[in-house]
Amino acid sequence: MKPLAELINTDEPGIELVRAWLAEGSLDYKILPASADSGSRLEETQVSTRSPMGAIVYETGGIVVDGGWLRILGSGCEHMERSLPRWNRDVLGEDRSAYLVADDVLGGFFAINGGALGEDLGSLYYFPYDDFSWQALDINYSQFIAWCVTDSLHKFYGEDRFSDWNDRASSISPDQCFSFYPFLWTEEGSVEGSHCKPVPALETFRIKVDLINQQGEQGSAHQSTTR
Repeated sequence: MKPLAELINTDEPGIELVRAWLAEGSLDYKILPASADSGSRLEETQVSTRSPMGAIVYETGGIVVDGGWLRILGSGCEHMERSLPRWNRDVLGEDRSAYLVADDVLGGFFAINGGALGEDLGSLYYFPYDDFSWQALDINYSQFIAWCVTDSLHKFYGEDRFSDWNDRASSISPDQCFSFYPFLWTEEGSVEGSHCKPVPALETFRIKVDLINQQGEQGSAHQSTTR
């Protein structure tokens, strides 16, 4: 574990790159104030502030993009309590074979591949709100930060940006996602047609993981009875 002093880089601060990428984008964003404990959060993350990730953890409480549609995790703050290291610990424990870095109001999650998701270590993957398979995005974390404030974000979600998305996205906490019923991964589910309500992001993630585990158990049971 590197101490805080070794993680802070004042010669080449990554936050300058982050601010430049955000400013060059076409979508609105809000940099949340860093937590008073951002130093401790950086030590937990063990990433230098020379890197965009370390800079976001140390210098921001998180970044909210496009009226609240997308949330990039930082040190946590009053407005968004989840911090990058604590959120990963709550969801994945000490396992870093996938590292969650952002999520959206629909209940989709972005993670860095640490080995569990494919051979492309360091690449960004997306765990979609309407499917159970992680999808490779073919970009790294730095490219993701620059990408998410461009019109490419709108194209990524396409028609699933509900008609009143701006009001609805800004109406919930960055620590929440919308829960849809019927579920979006069913034939009956749709962003416009399903009933939705805000729930904790942790609940959204765990529901999907539990369903994946149940499917795996059912598949194993089916194989054992057909041998």
